[in-house]
Amino acid sequence: MTRHAITIVVAIAAAVAIGVGAVLYAPRHESPSDIRSLAKSGASEQEMIAKVEKSPVPYKLSADEVIALKKDGVPDSVLAAMIRHLREKPGLAQH
Repeated sequence: MTRHAITIVVAIAAAVAIGVGAVLYAPRHESPSDIRSLAKSGASEQEMIAKVEKSPVPYKLSADEVIALKKDGVPDSVLAAMIRHLREKPGLAQH
């Protein structure tokens, strides 16, 4: 292999390693936007709670997000499920 070919192979390997690292160490939190969308579409409280409980990663909510979700019609029971889900998966929530 020529020096140029080796440089290209090393550059590609580095790019792949960076991409894999970004996926592995990306924040592992669910966005509340899917629950907001469900609420706006008229989904039932039970449907929203089921969505939260099926999520493989926790929802991490700021105070502003909780307020926005309430304004969008997300019931307290769904917010409680989101917070409970975070507590059940604490190792993921720390990323």
